[in-house]
Amino acid sequence: MATATAQANDEFSALIGQSLQDQNGESDDHSVEILDQVTLKHFTANPTNIDPFGVSTLKWQVDGPAGFRVRMDGVPVSKSGTRSVQPRQTHSFRLNALAGQASKFLGSATVNVNLAACISRESTLIDELVAGVLKQEIEKRDDIYFRNGSKPQVTIAADRIRFILRLGSVLNNFPDPSVDIDVSFGLGVAADDLVVFRRKLAPIAVNISVDVSVPWWAWLIPGAQIGLAIALDMARDSARKEMQSVVNRLVDEAISPFFRSLQVPDSMEEHSARIFVAEGFGTVEVTYCPGLGLSADPGALAVAAQPAPGAKG
Repeated sequence: MATATAQANDEFSALIGQSLQDQNGESDDHSVEILDQVTLKHFTANPTNIDPFGVSTLKWQVDGPAGFRVRMDGVPVSKSGTRSVQPRQTHSFRLNALAGQASKFLGSATVNVNLAACISRESTLIDELVAGVLKQEIEKRDDIYFRNGSKPQVTIAADRIRFILRLGSVLNNFPDPSVDIDVSFGLGVAADDLVVFRRKLAPIAVNISVDVSVPWWAWLIPGAQIGLAIALDMARDSARKEMQSVVNRLVDEAISPFFRSLQVPDSMEEHSARIFVAEGFGTVEVTYCPGLGLSADPGALAVAAQPAPGAKG
């Protein structure tokens, strides 16, 4: 009886699987038919060669029947249009058409960036620099302190500088709460708000996590259900805002001056930044190029995920 039931279940599962396969096959066939009719009329970059901080304009037009969409480097775009781009290094932009689960490569347009006059500076000491600055920041405060003799934990991975702080905070009428902070950020280059036509290093993609807690028995103290809850919420909000300020100061007052001290001429502007691991060492690299003023797009430049060939730790 059990064997017959199992056999029936297997046959039912196979039938359902075949039905789904047929449906998917029909859907895929229709998607392929749509993509077969999609054509790329043009996809150009003008100019194709730019200097550092230069801008190129991409222009494209894709024709075809209804039912398909277009992506450029994985990002949805219209079927025709223009876009100003400012790659920090030579880059080939790729257009793909998609229908259902099917995809079709349409073409690419390359923007060449001339970095011949640029210089790069790299360091494997940024984790120590950040840890030292954080230690000074906390020790000069009288409202927070390192818990149980802890120290800042700083790590550098691909694209990210991360630090963890185990702190205690002074709280009137209640036990000192534990404040655990986990922050990570990347590095880019953006317009300098203080100097016209200059760029500077800037933190990008900042993630801040704050956990504030007290011993369980603290909630038994009279008034804790209201007063303590409010105090902890305020502590979390305050810590998040303070950490954003700390990250900005780390970059402006520590990391940027450190790289500038590595024999970088005043005539050079920050062009791009990379964070990577090479030979087991967390490394930060900043590239400087002759200053030509800001382009029309002052936004932060993206950070590369991988080190360049031959990079040293």
